[in-house]
Amino acid sequence: MTPSGCDSSWSGASTASSRTVPGGCGVSWVTRRAPDPNPGYSPTASLQVEWASSLYLLDRLRFFIVFDSVFTRGCLMKLSRVPEFDATDRAILELLQDNCKQPMAAIGQSVGLSAPSVVDRIHKLEETGVITGYAATVDARRLGKDVTAFIGVATDAPSEIGALERSIADIDDVLECHHVTGTHTFLLKVKSENTQALESLIARVRGLTGVKATETLVVLSTAAERTRISLDSRDEFVARPLRRSGGRTRGSRGR
Repeated sequence: MTPSGCDSSWSGASTASSRTVPGGCGVSWVTRRAPDPNPGYSPTASLQVEWASSLYLLDRLRFFIVFDSVFTRGCLMKLSRVPEFDATDRAILELLQDNCKQPMAAIGQSVGLSAPSVVDRIHKLEETGVITGYAATVDARRLGKDVTAFIGVATDAPSEIGALERSIADIDDVLECHHVTGTHTFLLKVKSENTQALESLIARVRGLTGVKATETLVVLSTAAERTRISLDSRDEFVARPLRRSGGRTRGSRGR
């Protein structure tokens, strides 16, 4: 409805849901607003709620990331923790590496323990994986294995590394297989009867799935070749005298 003339007393001017529009004769016209479809809705308040929700989710996500990191680090530390052993255990390991066939009583005499105590310590070293087994050290040359060589193996199929490791491990003349950095993927230590046997061994390795190339280094002479592990000498071992139970030995006389 449009007011006629220049009547400025039109009642619509005081309506709350209206806006003033400049008109002629110095009078402002008043037009009605469309009703608000979402009464009480504020875009600013909505953005604040969404921002608060995002901050909450980010805070929870950060908590789970930190928790997972701490938990994983703790598990890795627990898995990679080196078993604790003292100077007596080190002395026992030294003696076993010298001669693992010597009697427990002889080892006990050297470290100042009884034979049962030595057995208990050895069992603990076996259970914790410090001692992985017992083997005889043999002279390869006396058994006809005169040629020692190192073979570098390169592969262009990273997905075949696991299968290639297993295939190499099945070759009897391969004594060691190491996954290394550098030009080669694996470094093998082999012993064979002669150069012809070595050539056949190289051909067998080259024929494995995933092998791209090989490089062979033949050993001319060996200055040192050992399996003995040098132990940390942080704790100096002092042999204790073996304590015997009982005040007197059988057949002894008191004075």
